[in-house]
Amino acid sequence: MELSNKVEFKLKALSKGLSVKDVYILVLCEKYGSTLFPLPITQEQETFVAGMMNPVQTNRPSLLESLRLMYAASGVIVSAVCINNVIDGEFKAEVYQIHDGEETVCDVSAGDAIILAMYFRVPIYVDQNLMKMASSNNCEHTFSFSIKSISKDMLKEVLADAVKNEQYEIASIIRDELKKRA
Repeated sequence: MELSNKVEFKLKALSKGLSVKDVYILVLCEKYGSTLFPLPITQEQETFVAGMMNPVQTNRPSLLESLRLMYAASGVIVSAVCINNVIDGEFKAEVYQIHDGEETVCDVSAGDAIILAMYFRVPIYVDQNLMKMASSNNCEHTFSFSIKSISKDMLKEVLADAVKNEQYEIASIIRDELKKRA
C-alpha cells in the first residue's frame, strides 16, 4: 500500500446524532497531529462502533465475530483501511487485505471500513486530497463539511429547513448542488 499521500488517524469521538434523521458523526483525530476528520455514518454503523467502544458480554457470537472467523478460515488478513473518496455525499474507503502473500483491495463505505479497522485493530488512513474536503474549525464541538461530502437525502432535508426558515441564499446553493447530482 502506497502511503505517501495518506495520513494515519484514530477514533476520537462518536456523536449522539444530528438533527438530520439517522445520521451520526464519527470523529477521527490525526494520530500524530491535531487535524480532526468528521465522518458521517449511518445509525446501523453507529450501533456497531458504539458496541465496540463499550463492549457488552453475550453468550452468542456477534456478526463481527462471525466475520473474523470467516476471515481466519480463509487465510485473509486485513492490514489497513484508507478513506479515499466521496461520491454523491457518501465517503468511500479501501480495505487492504493480504491473502497468500498477495495484497488485494476491496472498496466499501467508509463507515464499514472503520468498523473493520476497529475490529481487526489495523491502521486507519485518510487520503490527503480528501482531507481538504472535510474540515474542522478551532472549536472542538463544531465541524464544517464540504457540500460535496453530504448525501442527497441530507441535502434535501437541509434544503427544506432552509426554505422553511427563509434562508433562500443557502437554499439556492443546495438546490444547485442537487441539480448537479441529478
